[in-house]
Amino acid sequence: MVENCEMYCYQGMVLPHQTDALGEMRMDAATTLLIESVDAYLSLLSRSDTVPINDTAVIKSPVVEITLTQNESPPPKLGEIVSCLISVLSNKGLKPVLSAQLSGPRGQAWLATIELEYEASNRLSKTALVTDKLDWPPRRLIRQLRKKHCDQAGHVNVQAFMDLADEAVAVLCIHSRPELPRMQVVKTRISFKQELFEGDMVSVFSGIRSITSTGVDVVHGIVHLPSGRLACILETHIASLDSMGKIKQFTETVETFPGELINDWPSLPCAREPALPRAANLPHSNALTSVMAVIDAWDADEVGFMNMRALVNLCSTGARQYLATLGLTGLRFSQEKITVAAVDYLIEIHQRPRLGCNITVRSGYLSHTAKSMRFSHHFMDSNDGTVFATVEIVGVMLDLSNHRSTEVPKDVLEYLSRVISSFGEQNVH
Repeated sequence: MVENCEMYCYQGMVLPHQTDALGEMRMDAATTLLIESVDAYLSLLSRSDTVPINDTAVIKSPVVEITLTQNESPPPKLGEIVSCLISVLSNKGLKPVLSAQLSGPRGQAWLATIELEYEASNRLSKTALVTDKLDWPPRRLIRQLRKKHCDQAGHVNVQAFMDLADEAVAVLCIHSRPELPRMQVVKTRISFKQELFEGDMVSVFSGIRSITSTGVDVVHGIVHLPSGRLACILETHIASLDSMGKIKQFTETVETFPGELINDWPSLPCAREPALPRAANLPHSNALTSVMAVIDAWDADEVGFMNMRALVNLCSTGARQYLATLGLTGLRFSQEKITVAAVDYLIEIHQRPRLGCNITVRSGYLSHTAKSMRFSHHFMDSNDGTVFATVEIVGVMLDLSNHRSTEVPKDVLEYLSRVISSFGEQNVH
């Protein structure tokens, strides 16, 4: 039996793939959002007579029927916030029925009843959540991670985290300062704490640490639900950009962000200082061209800037190409059951690329240890050489049989030693 509790189970921005030709959210997109919201609702409850949900991923949704009715309020539009409030309508028998309200900035756009299929042994009751902690920032998003969010090894990919951060920033800004232009992530540090897998439900908690003349420092904690395990911390600097994607100076009005959002947020500790040597302003002469691409429509946000998911996706592609030159090919990863897992990202965007830009990624060596490698990516305009972004990555050698770190293969270490020697020779000359 489901305990009668009411909660918001979805909050997010309306994205291009969810809209029709008029820019309004489509009904089929609303239905998909409702199914995700139900999964989130159930993830916020724990089985009273079994182990906690999500220790093993559960992908199949229990939804068996949805009755969706459009309300008088117009559907939310592209770039606006949509939220879903779910409560119990009936909990009699084996098929509980939920009630849902999908709302945009102009009111309730859709009402729905949702029938669920449950065995009697899977009774649900409310549990304590990480949101009950007083030192956490407000919750922004709840999402279930799908196969599309995972890499070749089955781990949730960093692209998924950047997608969440981009959307969490948009939601925070629209709720807090709707009169300001859309703000963008221009710098981020990603620190991984726990692995996530397909089917896991996560929540994003976002709070402001400080406000400067160039933007706002926002920290995001991505938390596994309902266990409360902190999976990832993203420290982001967000700013308003001009039409060319360059940072604009802030005005005094920015200081009027709600005070309850501003804190040190000690529950989300700051990352340690980046390792040395740092990436230079321009790629080293030994750097390799690892990616050439164009920013297409699916790589851009609703205002035409390259989104962070697309940027990190090119990082992953460039990393695999660069690692192959070190002897770590895809075939070798598969045969030896190893991989290189990124555990630390530092991304600085100097000028946010726009839709249609031709991009060249130059990848190069920074340093290494017995079990890890550091390398950089420079995102450059293929036409004039402008450096759009600089990315530093720490990759740890991982044994896929036990998901533990292992030593970098001897032949790869020897290759990296030769790279160091060539660096020294160039510095002498």
